[in-house]
Amino acid sequence: MKALVHYQNILNSVFRFGTRQPLELMDRLWENIRTSGLEVYISSRGLDTIWREVSSHSGIDVANRVRANIEDALRICPPVSLQQVRDFAHRYGGNSYEEALEIYSAFLISAQCILSSSPQAFRSFDLTEIPLSQNSDLSFLRNYRAPNSLPVLLIGDLSNIWFLASYVGSNSNLSSVNLKQWFQGNRFEHGWCPVEELNIESCVKPAYRFRNVRRGKIISLGSSEQQGLDSVALIVAVSNPLREFNVTIELISTNVGDILPDFLKLEVLDADGKCVEQEISNRDSAIFMEIEGAESEPFSIQISYKNFVHQENFLL
Repeated sequence: MKALVHYQNILNSVFRFGTRQPLELMDRLWENIRTSGLEVYISSRGLDTIWREVSSHSGIDVANRVRANIEDALRICPPVSLQQVRDFAHRYGGNSYEEALEIYSAFLISAQCILSSSPQAFRSFDLTEIPLSQNSDLSFLRNYRAPNSLPVLLIGDLSNIWFLASYVGSNSNLSSVNLKQWFQGNRFEHGWCPVEELNIESCVKPAYRFRNVRRGKIISLGSSEQQGLDSVALIVAVSNPLREFNVTIELISTNVGDILPDFLKLEVLDADGKCVEQEISNRDSAIFMEIEGAESEPFSIQISYKNFVHQENFLL
C-alpha cells in the first residue's frame, strides 16, 4: 500500500526532535519506516522545501544529512509541472496550488492516502478525512482506490504512521497482490478488475484452458505530453494448471489504436529487487512478458517512463 506524507509533517518532526548531530531520534524514525513494509512517499517539491528550511535554520551540512536520510527511508514522487498541477486542480475543483501539488503527487503514484497533521491545508478538494490513531478502522483501504479517485486524508502526526504500518503488516494483501486469491471468485485488490470492465482490446489470454484468470489495472503515468497519453493498462493473466504458475503480462494504451510512448519500460523484479525480465516500447501498441514461478514466490512488476516509476508487488 502507498501513502504520501505531507512534507510539513516531516519538517515539524525534524525541528521537534532537533537538527543537531547525530539526529538519533530521526535516524530511528527513518529506520522504522524503511522496514515497515508500507510504501511511504514524499513529493519532490516537499523534499526541496524541507532542505531549504533546514538549511536556513541549521546549515547546509545538516540539511544534506536530513535530505539523504529522507531519500533513503522514503520514496520520492516524480516532479510535476505547473501546468499539470493547474490542470489537475481545474479538473477536481481545488483552488490552492500548494494543496493541488501534494494531492496530484499522491494521485500520480496511486497512493491510497495522504498523512497530514494540517487538514485545513487540504480542504478545497473535499477529501474524505479520517483521524489516524490506534483505534482507527482502516478496513476500507482493502478495496481502495478506484482509478481516477482521490486519496483519503489521514489526520495525524508523522509518528502516527505506525498505526498505518501496523495495519498493513497484519494485512499483507495490502502490500502485495496475492495471485492465488484471484482463483477464489470475485476477490480483487484495490484498483484491479476484470479486463472487460476496462474497455480496452487486450491480446493477453491465460496460457491454459483451465484454472486461469485475467485482471487489469489502470496506471496513470507521470506525463501526458507525448501523443496525448496519460495512462496505460497493466494486464496480468495467471494460469495454474499443475503446481507452477504461468503469468502473462501486458502493458497497453488505454486509448484504442494508440501506441505506447517510446522508452516506456516494463520490468519484472525478483524478491531481492533484481531485474530478471525487461521490455522497452519502441513504436509498439503493447509490450508483453511471460514468467513462471512456484506457489508463494514473490515478484514485482515495475513500470517506468521518464521520471515516473510505478511498482506492483505480487505473491504467486
